[in-house]
Amino acid sequence: MLDVIGYVNTEKEKMKLAVEFLTKAGHRPRMAIITDDRNFADNASYIKSKTQFALDVGVACDVIVMKEDDEFPDLEPYHGAIVQYPFRGYDFDAFRFWLSDKIPPEKDIDGLTYKSHFKPCTPLGIIKYLEHLRDEKIIEGNVTVDVIGYGGLVGKPLTEMLLEDKRYTVCVTRSDTDEWVRDTFKAAANVIVCATPKPNLVMWTSSSKVYIDCGCSLIDGKLIGNVRRDCYGEDELITPVPGGVGPMTITMLLKNTLLAAKKSL
Repeated sequence: MLDVIGYVNTEKEKMKLAVEFLTKAGHRPRMAIITDDRNFADNASYIKSKTQFALDVGVACDVIVMKEDDEFPDLEPYHGAIVQYPFRGYDFDAFRFWLSDKIPPEKDIDGLTYKSHFKPCTPLGIIKYLEHLRDEKIIEGNVTVDVIGYGGLVGKPLTEMLLEDKRYTVCVTRSDTDEWVRDTFKAAANVIVCATPKPNLVMWTSSSKVYIDCGCSLIDGKLIGNVRRDCYGEDELITPVPGGVGPMTITMLLKNTLLAAKKSL
């Protein structure tokens, strides 16, 4: 199992030093997490993870719960803000367009709007973690990455970001791609990123490959990834679910908050 939490804790220590410096300069980083009352219960665990991370590194964090008729909150006191999705009745594409009119590009720390000054946090977290794996010599040279899934939240932006780096060759399949084709791409890849809404999509793994599992399905009270849990052992190179891509994402969210605070000086 890949030690994502160890990597995240190292990044936390770096962020604590940056927050301490900014706070001493009278410029403590401050972020807002906005949700709506109808989705608050479903979003509560995700919001708690973000607020706890912010507390750990010293970033001030306010949670704002909006009712149906509430006006969008004033973001002037904050360096960065996110709106926790799902939000009201928006599908993801409509949500992004709506959000683009609400959060200024320099404060969109989640990187979801079309004018944001930041990269989307989950794909960025994966890119940064792959850099960490290079530092650890777990992956080296030109790496072939098979991205399973091409959704707007992870698969599509991740593919575009990987293609910007000449060290990566990128293959893209979808959850409904013919199984033989999908297995062919997986067999050829060094890194497999699974980013679909279908649990247990990947039924076999190899100890010679790295697996980044972005799956997040709640089944019988358990969080299930895209990779079937009983097809791999503890010694294989796979991100845990939970405790894998989620902490990577929150790490990037807080890093973007610090960057926004520095840019506002």
